[in-house]
Amino acid sequence: MNFKKLLDGEKQPLCFIESFDSVRYAELSERDLNKRRVQAEIELIYSLLLGRRIVVPEPHSFDSTGFLEIVTDALRVCPRKLDREWICYPFLLCPRQGYASYRRMISSFFESENFVLSALPGLNQDTSLRNRLAGMLENDSFTKIEREMASDGSLLHFFSQIQELDHYFSERYFENEGKLTARNLGSAMSDYVNNLANATNLPDQLMDQPEFRGLREGLLTLIDRGVDVTRRSNVRIEGRQYIDDDEIYSGVVEYVDSCYNAVIYKAVGAQTGILTTIESTTSAYVILAQNLSEESAELGERDQIRISITGDDLLLEKWIRSRKSRWKEIWEIMQNDEWISSVRNFLGASEESKRLAYVAHTKNLQDLTQKSTHFSFEETEERGQEMRAICESAEIASFEHLFEPDEHLNDFDDESDDGYIDGSTPGTDL
Repeated sequence: MNFKKLLDGEKQPLCFIESFDSVRYAELSERDLNKRRVQAEIELIYSLLLGRRIVVPEPHSFDSTGFLEIVTDALRVCPRKLDREWICYPFLLCPRQGYASYRRMISSFFESENFVLSALPGLNQDTSLRNRLAGMLENDSFTKIEREMASDGSLLHFFSQIQELDHYFSERYFENEGKLTARNLGSAMSDYVNNLANATNLPDQLMDQPEFRGLREGLLTLIDRGVDVTRRSNVRIEGRQYIDDDEIYSGVVEYVDSCYNAVIYKAVGAQTGILTTIESTTSAYVILAQNLSEESAELGERDQIRISITGDDLLLEKWIRSRKSRWKEIWEIMQNDEWISSVRNFLGASEESKRLAYVAHTKNLQDLTQKSTHFSFEETEERGQEMRAICESAEIASFEHLFEPDEHLNDFDDESDDGYIDGSTPGTDL
């Protein structure tokens, strides 16, 4: 089968998945961590089966435990034929500046005192070990790392994943002339965050909302206390000292996180993205923070997958344990003539017929996944647009894919002089 004739990479949208954000996996209970893993994997599977290519920012590629676990497991069972002959590689690395290799890229982050590691938080206070590891990475000394770190299981596990991704990204990015390079968006993070703090002439319908007032006042409190709200680690560490209300604190953290991800979304040139950052929440502050950050960044049209995790602890663990078997089935689907034909029709549909093409494609996905043992997608009986992910005959999650943005209130006055983007690089505090 000649994949180059069947799939046109230029028509496959570059997709950014916010659920791989590295900080989303830090300091969680085992159940919450499993929920994040399940959510991110479902978003990834569904995006790939919609014919998208996943654009991978620098920090996702090595500092997100969710990305490392899910993608390395997926790649370890990826068929060689698909891996070598499919012109549209599913994962595309997008560094912000030129590096000689994936290893050198990681090495530079390990050497940076400003970079706070989420995947290996124990190294944040150990500059000496970070620098040693950076040197070994730069010199391609995975064997030396294995030998010298033999007593540290977490480090060995981390670097086994890095080695797998090093092989993948080196072949597809650093040896490929058609590289992706992240755009320079400079003070955008400061602009986005401060749009909420500096906005004037706010409409009464916003100011009458206690959640909006609480969120804005919480952000202003941190600014007044001298907290650099453009650095996410500062907001997390210092924010608790000045914001007593847990919901407002969570909303401020979410707002800053979402502004950061909006910067990355634009920097990597994503044409679409899944911006649902946490499993469905009832917190009005968090929901409002997500909406305001997206409007502050002027993201415009984007789609979302709203996920609700319905499986119990045992089912979540079963889903995670069966990951490699599930990905074998996913890769098989993506080599299937029916899937290739269906995704071509969907991606080639005009704007007027895109909705109908999407419905037809999801029907095909349901038929194709019904033949799988370790996962399937089905429509729920209650709502036609809602789907559910099935693991061994039990529902693991329900989700709804939305093409259009929700109708939010206008949160900033059109005549505001506040800037949005002016041009250079976001800070390295990721």
